[in-house]
Amino acid sequence: MSVKNIYRILYILAGTFGILIQLGFFYDRMQLWTLSYYTVLSNILCVVYFSIRLYFNTVQAESGKFVRFIESPLTKYCVTMCIILTFLIYHFLLYPVWGGGPAGINLHKVSNYVVHYIVPVMTIIDFFIFDRNRSYLKSSAPLVWLIIPLTYFVYILLRAPLFGNIGTTTSPYPYPFIDFTIQPISSVMLNIAGIVIVFILIGYLLLGIDSLIVTRNKKDRL
Repeated sequence: MSVKNIYRILYILAGTFGILIQLGFFYDRMQLWTLSYYTVLSNILCVVYFSIRLYFNTVQAESGKFVRFIESPLTKYCVTMCIILTFLIYHFLLYPVWGGGPAGINLHKVSNYVVHYIVPVMTIIDFFIFDRNRSYLKSSAPLVWLIIPLTYFVYILLRAPLFGNIGTTTSPYPYPFIDFTIQPISSVMLNIAGIVIVFILIGYLLLGIDSLIVTRNKKDRL
């Protein structure tokens, strides 16, 4: 078995473990309301994506539209940016407010570190180390990937009036910086705009690094 496959198996196991804890799998009852959180959804996306990649690589799937879509550099780039957002938002905006969870070592705290740090870092490592024969990404990639977080924002806007407060919280919104019950609309819009701008810039930074790697790999093959 290749190093890439072993790495992705470990990745999938870690991600699945973190997700199951977040969903309450190891507690008295499932906490499906955690599906309102971008963290959980982005980790599910990553685990599903790399599970499909692992399967295709193992069975050497024949090329088709779906296979090409999953294995395209743009799709992997979007998945990587998606989980980078999870890491940075948690580390810089949420951790200072919420902390890492209950005191002491417990499943919830372990899960927090898995889904917010381990999975994102492993995704970034995979992005730069594996799939070395990838082609150049288009300059529009940092804009295309924004479809994912913006779709999530629309989902939150629709979910709030339909289902009310999330789980045991006192708000229908998952995060304070997009909570219309504690902030004026203008503040929430400014928060969203600021996050979008920052992540467009980060997207272009990742794009630039990737282009350098692709160029180097092509030179190495000459």
